[in-house]
Amino acid sequence: MAPRERGAALEGDHVPHLFLSHSSKDGKWVSQLAENFNLCGVDVWFDAWELRVGDDLHERISDAINKSRFVGVVVTKNFSESKWIKGEVHQALSREKAEDRTIVLPFLASGGVPPPVLSSKKFLDFEAEYWPSLVRVSGLIHDLESSRIESELYRATPDAIEPCLQILEHAGWRAVHVVGTKVLEELVTAGGYRDGDVVRFAPETLLANKRISRSLRRWLETFVPSEKRRSGWFS
Repeated sequence: MAPRERGAALEGDHVPHLFLSHSSKDGKWVSQLAENFNLCGVDVWFDAWELRVGDDLHERISDAINKSRFVGVVVTKNFSESKWIKGEVHQALSREKAEDRTIVLPFLASGGVPPPVLSSKKFLDFEAEYWPSLVRVSGLIHDLESSRIESELYRATPDAIEPCLQILEHAGWRAVHVVGTKVLEELVTAGGYRDGDVVRFAPETLLANKRISRSLRRWLETFVPSEKRRSGWFS
């Protein structure tokens, strides 16, 4: 677990892993997606986290698209209605052509249909395969071999964050979850082990602590496979 304060300007050598381009109507779903990417160690540029009152929207967003390693385009039924997202896609595709490498990663969700501008791209279907798609994108960003990722997914289909992290680790990478300083401190108080800016913890152990806040409990529960949540194993 490592801290990352949101809203930081993209200065110096800081390069976000993934810019999320989306319709404002899909903000709630994309916010959860961004949180899950953070848990998989992916540093996401998400407008609700980064933009401040008085910011020049065009300048900040354009700068983030140019600096982020990848641009994830969330295609839902609201895609065709958003002029903003279309402009972001065109900018990202222009950069992709100029740099001659893959930058634009299309994500299908909520009844989305691949638009003509992205028709030549392979899509990941987050509506049909949310957790496997999360693993595939995270593996790509962490430069893990796709064959190892697919081999792990063939063995078991993840249905929560914890098995996603296990797959990433088995494929050769140990995830570092990106959180704010307040969450980091609460994890230490609840029983996590701090080593500099990193806190190591076992979700099961911390969930057994009845003194943790409701918000931390809900966050920790995202690491737990669904069958264990249904059984109430941590109560």
